[in-house]
This record gives sequence, structure tokens and C-alpha cells, in this order.
Amino acid sequence: MQRKGLLYAFVGAFGALWAGGGSSIEAAEGRDSGPRPASCIALSARMSAPDPGVASAEVLATRGEATYEQELQLFEALTAHAWMRCADGPMAKSCTIVELRADGTYLWSAGSDVVARSDRGVWNWRVSSPWAGALFLSSSGVVRFELSGAELDFPPVGRLEAGAKLEVKGNPSQLKPVTPPALYTELINGPWLKANDFDSYRLPDRIRFFTGGRAAFGYRDGECVHESTWSVYTVDRAGRIWYLLAEARPNRCDVRDVQPTANSFRSPIELLDGTLLLQQPYRRVQDLSEKQVVVLDAGRWRATGTLSGQLVEGETVVLDLQVSGARPQPMRADRVTISLHSLEKQDHGFSYTGESEVLATVDLGGVMLETREKLPIRVSLTPRLVTDWADLRIELEGDTSMPGSVIASVHHSKS
Repeated sequence: MQRKGLLYAFVGAFGALWAGGGSSIEAAEGRDSGPRPASCIALSARMSAPDPGVASAEVLATRGEATYEQELQLFEALTAHAWMRCADGPMAKSCTIVELRADGTYLWSAGSDVVARSDRGVWNWRVSSPWAGALFLSSSGVVRFELSGAELDFPPVGRLEAGAKLEVKGNPSQLKPVTPPALYTELINGPWLKANDFDSYRLPDRIRFFTGGRAAFGYRDGECVHESTWSVYTVDRAGRIWYLLAEARPNRCDVRDVQPTANSFRSPIELLDGTLLLQQPYRRVQDLSEKQVVVLDAGRWRATGTLSGQLVEGETVVLDLQVSGARPQPMRADRVTISLHSLEKQDHGFSYTGESEVLATVDLGGVMLETREKLPIRVSLTPRLVTDWADLRIELEGDTSMPGSVIASVHHSKS
């Protein structure tokens, strides 16, 4: 007799929507032709193939799917004007300005009465069509762009309008080499596979980044695949905090009944000891193991570790965590409680049914959690709650009570 399989979903801190679009390359590019298995197979193969454009660490002006004349026209259009976007704020007008000068220098500024950004450096590009490609900005990152008439789609900001004319002269052959950021170089050295089965209803389990500002995403062992544009860029002056922005149209890989027409995903991204942290942890094929990787950021505290196997109703797994503070001020930790809370699937997400169970409680004795010290926690978990979906909650209690969550799947149990 086969009992009802479980799918436990941690849907707290990482519950923001992030799933991409169609089931074929054509759909991902806006040519909605419906499911085409052959295209899915082709895209899956492309996700595994090496990228011929990554041989050199330095990116030169490289033509893609555009003639030399089209590239020149694109270069002239990009460098003829400053690109800007302004909006009225409660205190002052805020403006973003991007200047891609023909001599190979650039400016990316943003602010109002306070300067929020003032990036300067040299730029290069990789053209992927007569109107689009990727910009390599020496002090900012790599940004996908698309030119449409008098508007420039610059994803970290949005659509920019042509502004003041730029008098600087030059041509693509004068662009100097730009060394991409180390994170970018790691990203294109994929593919990346999700190191757990958490959040599978909305997150890809396989990602392949390409140099021209395109990426391929696969879901649930190839059940759904799509392509997307992507950018990776800094959001702080010191260049320590990086964000990845990916957008896919249409959005059909989320299993929930009602989905937005497009997915615009903006998320912090970090590479930690070979693990790519992008809402959930991803690793290269050679770095995967039977254990599931757990990464949890709950605001004032952070936990990393492993789950010894997949969660199955009535079967015991071991959760090993290393917990540390995430703020400069130490946090007192009295106990940690791990519990399951039954959920019911709704069109836009989940609602609680009221059923729950405590899986484990650990007394921590009022230890002070600091950022540089890690507290080991090892517990055995045996889920018995009969439900299709559940929120697995890890709550740290002390001078404050702060729960955290991630997404996990529990597979069919046989008896």
C-alpha cells in the first residue's frame, strides 16, 4: 500500500515569487507557439554545452547576431545621447543618468538631494542582435540592454529616455578590454544545479548563464524550461553586495494556478565556498552530494548546513546547522524550535489549515550569537503530519523571537 506522498514547503522568508516562463525557446522569446518537446530537448542540451564565448577573461567588442553595419548603427545610437529617467519624490526629484561615451568611458549616476550612485569607468559590450546585447561596465557589473527607438531598456533601472547629446567621438574598435567581475566569470562556468529540492514549485533546479545576457532555466527535471535575459551588478559603492536580475516572458513554470504574465526577478546573489546562493543554494555537478544544502537568512541570524536526505513521512533525517548572528550586535539565543504547519494550496499561494506539529526543540542556554562565531545544532526530524503542503518553521527564541524558513519537498512513502 502506498501512502499519500508529502511535499513540505518552507514558505516564509524566501516566499517571494520567482519562476520563469514558457516551455520552449520560442515561447521564452515571445513567439508563443505552445509546448514543443523538441525545443525543450534542444534547450536542455544547450544548458549543458560549453559556452564558446568564455574562452578569454577579458571581453572584447564581439559581434553577435548583427552585421558590422548594424553594430556601428547600434554603437552610434547608444553613444549619441545620455540616457535618463527622473521621478518626483516626497522631498526632491530623483534621477538616474547613464552615459555610454564613444571614447569607451561611462557614467552611471543616481540620486536626488543625496547621491545614491556615481559609477565611473570604462565599458565594452557583447552584441547579441541589431538592437540588444550585454554591457560590461568596469565598476558596476554586466548589464543586459535593449534599444528601442528613443528608449534604452537598462534592467537595473528600467526604461531610460534619450537625454542631452554627447559630443564625444569614437567607434567600437576603440573600446578597451574590460575584465568581468569574478562572480560573472563563475556564473558562466556552469551549469548550476539546485543543491536541494526546496521550493520546486517556483524555483528552477538547473540554471545556465550565457555571455550575451541570456540564460536558460529548467524546472522539475525538465518538466518546464525557458530562456531569460539576465544582469549582475553591484548595489553598494564598495562592490560587496551583488544582485542578479532576470526576466522571462511569459511566465508558465510556476505550478500555482494564477501567475503573473512575466517574471521579473531581482535578488541578492553570493558565492560562498563554491555554493551559489540565489534564494536557494546551487552547485556545479561535481560538487553535489546526497545531502541537501540548507541556507537560511532570518534577518538577525543566519544558518547554513545540511539535511541528511529527503523528507519522507514517518522516516527520520538528520539536520545539521551552523548558526551565527547576522548583525553587529550579539543576539541571545535561549532555544530553537522546529515545527511543521499544514498549508492548503491557493491560486496565489498558500493558506494555513491550523494543523501543526513540533519536530524538535533544543535548549541553547542563553548563548550569545555573534557574526564570526558559529553555533552547531544537530537534530533528528521525523515528520508525521499528513498533508500535501506544510511550512517547516525554524524559530530562534531569545531576546527576540525570529522564525526563518526555506522550501523543502517530501517524496512518496511506501509501506
